Amino acid sequence: MSRLHCALNTNHFHASIAFYTKLLGQNPAKLEKMEAKERLEELGLITRLEEDVDCCYAVQDKVWVTDPNGHNWEFFFVKKESVASNYQPEECYPTDCCD
Repeated sequence: MSRLHCALNTNHFHASIAFYTKLLGQNPAKLEKMEAKERLEELGLITRLEEDVDCCYAVQDKVWVTDPNGHNWEFFFVKKESVASNYQPEECYPTDCCD
């Protein structure tokens, strides 16, 4: 199954949900801030929470889990744009700015 990951900034959150649900014919996979943490913990996974992290282009809350191979998986909620003016996407993708 393929899945589209799309992150959008909006001033009209609920109206945007309704519009994109109709447009794409799919319900959003994630709606509420940090609901991933509760879902992952209910499944018995150990999580690590980081709050108010200024990472590359945005201030974010992050939830991390580690898979059996030692790979870290990140779930994040963007809270606001970063005040950093020197953001270069190629310099911090995927997680260089987050170590």
